[in-house]
Amino acid sequence: MYQLLTRKLAAHDSAETSITYIALAGFVLTTIPLPFVWKTPDSLRDVLYFCSLGVIGAVGHYLVARAFTNAPANIVSPFQYVQLIGSVTVGYVFFGDFPDLLTWVGAAIIVGSGLYIGWSQTIRKS
Repeated sequence: MYQLLTRKLAAHDSAETSITYIALAGFVLTTIPLPFVWKTPDSLRDVLYFCSLGVIGAVGHYLVARAFTNAPANIVSPFQYVQLIGSVTVGYVFFGDFPDLLTWVGAAIIVGSGLYIGWSQTIRKS
C-alpha cells in the first residue's frame, strides 16, 4: 500500500506533501490498536532506538518520494529490492535467522516479476 500511495501522490504533489500524507495515514492506522498493545520502553536506550528508527524511516520515506517524483516508477521500483538483502542481513546478524528455500524461491519470483515488468515497459516505450 505504501508503494502504491507514494507513486500516486508523487504524480501530483511534492515529496514533502507526500511524506506528510503518508505519515498521517500511518499515524492514524497504528494508533487504532495502540491502547491494546502499548508497552512502555524499559530504558532510555530503547527510547533512543525508537527515535533513531523514526528519523531514519522518515529520511528513507522522503528519499523514496523524491525518487518517484524524479523518475518513472518502472525505473525506481527495482531498486527497492535491495530491502530484501538488508532484511536478510539484519535477520541473520541480530536474530540468527536465515530464510529457508521456499522464502528464497518466493523472493526470486517477486524480484524476477518486478524486473520483467520494468524491462517490458521500458521496451514498450522505445
